[in-house]
Amino acid sequence: MADINTPVLRKAISLNVNQEEYIDGMTREFPYACRYEDLSQVIIPWHWHEELEIAYITKGTLTLMTSENRYEIGPDEGYFVNTNVICCGERQSDALSVVHQFHAELLGGFFKSVYWTKYIDPVLKNRTVEILKFSNDTECGTEILKRLKMLNEAQALPNHEMQIRNLLSEIWLLIIRFIDETATQRPKVNMHRQDRMRHMLKFIHKHYGEDISLKDIADSAAVSERECLRCFNEDIGKTPFQYVQSYRLHKSRELLQASEKSITDIALECGFSSSAYFGKLFRDAYNMTPREYRKERKEQTQK
Repeated sequence: MADINTPVLRKAISLNVNQEEYIDGMTREFPYACRYEDLSQVIIPWHWHEELEIAYITKGTLTLMTSENRYEIGPDEGYFVNTNVICCGERQSDALSVVHQFHAELLGGFFKSVYWTKYIDPVLKNRTVEILKFSNDTECGTEILKRLKMLNEAQALPNHEMQIRNLLSEIWLLIIRFIDETATQRPKVNMHRQDRMRHMLKFIHKHYGEDISLKDIADSAAVSERECLRCFNEDIGKTPFQYVQSYRLHKSRELLQASEKSITDIALECGFSSSAYFGKLFRDAYNMTPREYRKERKEQTQK
């Protein structure tokens, strides 16, 4: 487990079988994690997590995308991602960020407490809040960014757990105020649409190694095949089969980096019909062979 006093520089997002992000360093006793991210290296696929996320961009620009909206976060700006929001990230330039993730229990305490019912639950259940962007254009945004910087510094304090919890509480009150002040400015969010897409993505992420059909994907969300095609095209800009292929390639990269399995075994495990076909698709997507990618990643890890 990573020491809270030394935030982790990670180069990839880890996802569990449901495509919920696995957050290294977070414990039941202290459900919070902080890390520095080199966004020139991090791959941010479509994912979601129950935990809340708030971050500060120190350099470059990151674009966060949901099924309906795009949010560009530049240097000295921050963002908040609500619970279970489906999103992915796209780096537009070399970028660095400091990311804080925490479970609502850290601030809300036990279920149905006054903290939970009065302050936490109204935000978690606010169907208009998916991603919030903070900048110095508003007083509230400036105050949130100020405390985010203080939160970064709090990692090294001997009593960091209490300091972090206090700062997150202050930030949470400012987020509530920010939500009220920007109610008419935020883009619309269709949560029913997100729920359907989450069902279909979960199915693909669970069965990507199998031979799955358009009907299988559509049935997982109780929609027609035509509606399934429309959802994928409009929400993530790909057909279901293009997404399946990109996800298989994404999983193959994880296996190439984290395992010693043969190229053939990885190809078959990820749902490709042969290692030759896998090699062609991999080369077309990443301009290198699977073997070259594995070698490159090992060399980078050893640096």
